Amino acid sequence: MNKLTQQPLRYFEQQHCSKQWRLVIASLGDALANLDVALRQQVLHSTGQQMAQSLSLTVQPSLAALNQQLNDFWFDLDWGYVDIGLRQDALYLEHHHCPVSFGRYDSHAYVALSQLLEGFYSYILEQQGGDSSAKVVFMQAGNPMVFGYKDQGQG
Repeated sequence: MNKLTQQPLRYFEQQHCSKQWRLVIASLGDALANLDVALRQQVLHSTGQQMAQSLSLTVQPSLAALNQQLNDFWFDLDWGYVDIGLRQDALYLEHHHCPVSFGRYDSHAYVALSQLLEGFYSYILEQQGGDSSAKVVFMQAGNPMVFGYKDQGQG
């Protein structure tokens, strides 16, 4: 990465989260990291589901309409945007520009956010008529974060 691209990324990392919340978020991430893995995942999935419930999303007539409504929600929160689509007959979600330190894909905050989004998107897709045995699972770190929608009964 050259010097011209480093400066905007550093600015984004330092300014995207207001100063009064940085220590709280970092400390919360560390506290969550010290929880049992299953309990941490349960807490974060539940938090994501609560976020999704607050959206009070009605059933959408298409993936494009769902995608637009979710992106309106994310835009209002300044949480990036999502692209939902099919690849090889499977549903994938690509969440771009999540509000974590840019380039820190191994941080506790990034892992926590991926689990929170799993809960969020799982709830949303179930409310849209998806199978209750299918869940959204984190598949790939980076920008975008990639999630797949998978039936948990199958391997």
